Amino acid sequence: MSRLPALREATLKTVCLLYILLFAYASAAKLLDFENFRVQLGQSPLLAHFAGWTSVGVPVAELALAVSLSLPRLRLVGLYLSLGLMALFSAYIYIILHYGSFVPCSCGGILEHLSWNQHLAFNLIFIALAILGILNARPQASKVKAIGGITVISCAAVVVMWGLHSASEQLTSYHNNFTRRFPYDARKIADTDLGYNSYYWAGSDSANLYLGNTTNPLLLTILDTGLSAKERFKIRLDRYDLPFQSVRIKVLNGTLYVADGIIPAVFRGDLQGRSAGLYWQGNRPFSSFEFMDSLTLVTKTLNEKDGSGCLGSVSMGTPPEERLLPGLLHKQADGNFDVDGTFSFDPRSGNFAYVYRYRNGIIVTGPDLKLKKRFSTIDTFNIATLKLAYVKSRNERKFAAPPMVVNKSCAVDGYRLYVNSGVMGKFEPEEMWRQASIIDVYDLYSGAYLQSFYVYDIGGKKLTNFHVYQGFLFGFIGTHAVKYTLPAGIGTPHSQPATTR
Repeated sequence: MSRLPALREATLKTVCLLYILLFAYASAAKLLDFENFRVQLGQSPLLAHFAGWTSVGVPVAELALAVSLSLPRLRLVGLYLSLGLMALFSAYIYIILHYGSFVPCSCGGILEHLSWNQHLAFNLIFIALAILGILNARPQASKVKAIGGITVISCAAVVVMWGLHSASEQLTSYHNNFTRRFPYDARKIADTDLGYNSYYWAGSDSANLYLGNTTNPLLLTILDTGLSAKERFKIRLDRYDLPFQSVRIKVLNGTLYVADGIIPAVFRGDLQGRSAGLYWQGNRPFSSFEFMDSLTLVTKTLNEKDGSGCLGSVSMGTPPEERLLPGLLHKQADGNFDVDGTFSFDPRSGNFAYVYRYRNGIIVTGPDLKLKKRFSTIDTFNIATLKLAYVKSRNERKFAAPPMVVNKSCAVDGYRLYVNSGVMGKFEPEEMWRQASIIDVYDLYSGAYLQSFYVYDIGGKKLTNFHVYQGFLFGFIGTHAVKYTLPAGIGTPHSQPATTR
C-alpha cells in the first residue's frame, strides 16, 4: 500500500511530461510556420471565419498549458484545461470528417504525416492520459467530483465546437468577412496556343466553341470542345458603309450575329452561309451586350436624362423596341464609372447576372430583366474606390489614378455564378496571386458563396476572359485557350428558380 502514492505521483508526472512535450512542440511548430498555419485555418470549413484569433490563440494556449503543467501547484488546473483543449481538437476532427463540407489539409509538423482518423486516435489517447492524470492528482474522496468535472469539460468542448461549426457555415456562405475556401481544385485538361491574345468567346454548343477576334473583327474561329481547331473563316456582310468601331460576333443556336453598339446595329445570318445581313439598326449606342434570345439583347448603355450608366434592352421584333432599365444599377458617385460592370446570361436556366467591376454588388434577374435578387461578392469593397478628374478641354471625366478592380469578369452557368476576382482575401498566400487567377463561385438561387478555385497563369499571363458551359471552364490566358473541369458538385444547376430575398 505504501507504494501506491509513489505510483500515482510517477503516473501524474509522466502524463504532465508527455503533455508538456506535445504542447511545446505543437506551439513551436505553429509559431515558426505561422503564416502557413494561419492560411490552413483560413481554409478550414469550421474555423475559416475565426482564423484570425484562433491562429494566435491556439499556440499561446498550448504554451501556457505547457508552463502550467510544469508547476506543481497548477498541474491539476492544467490537466483539466488540457483535457478541454484535446476534446476541442477531437470534436473538430470528428465534425470535419462527418459533417464538414470538405476535408482540408492536415496540420504541420510530425502530425502532418497522420491521416485524419489517425490524428483523431492520437488525440483520444491523450484525452485518456489527461483523465488518468486528473484521477491520480485528486484525493480518493474527490473521485466523484473529478469524474463530474471531466464529463462537464468534455461535453462543453463538443458543444462549443459544434456551435463554431454551425456559425462558420452561416458566416462563410452569407456574411463572409472575405475568407475564401478552396476545398476542391479545378483541373486543366486541354491547352491550345492560338498564337494571338486577341480572341474572345462568341458562343458555344454541345460540339463547338466559337471565337471572335478583336484585331480581325469579322474572323470567326471554330474549335471543338477539346480546343482543336475545326474551321476559320471571315464573315461576309451585306453592308460595309456603316462607321464600324466595335464589332463583336455572337453565335446563338446556330444563328450568326454581328453587332456594333457604337452605331448601333445588328447583322444576322446563317452560320453555314458564313454571311450576315443588316437585321436591326437603332438609336441608342451601347458599350456591351448579351443576347437573351434570337430577338432580344440586354445592353450596357447611357440614360440620356442624366448621362448615367444604365442597363437597357433591345427587341428586334416587329415593331422593334429600345427601352431603359434605370432601376437596376445603383449610383454611388458619378453614376457612370461606379456602376460599370460585367454581365452574363445563361439561356438554359434564364438567369442573368450583373457584377459591378469596382465594388462587391451582384444583380440577378430573369430573361424579362425584372429584379430577382441583390447580394454581394465576398470581398469587403462595398464602395467603389475611384479617383476621377474632369478634362475641361474634352468635356470628359477620366480616372485620375488606376482604380481598384474588384471583379474582373463573370460567367453564368445554370444557377452558378463564376466571378474572376481582382482582390486577395484574408489568409491567402501572396505567391498564389503571382501564379494564378481566382474564380469565386456563388449560388444564384440562395445568394450563398460556395467556394473558390485557381486558374493558373501561363508564361506570366493571367486569365483575361472566360466562359463556363456544362461543367467546364474555357478561358483565355495570353495566347492560350484552356479548358478546366469544374470542381465536383458546383457545376450542377439548381432545380428551383431564384427569388427575391
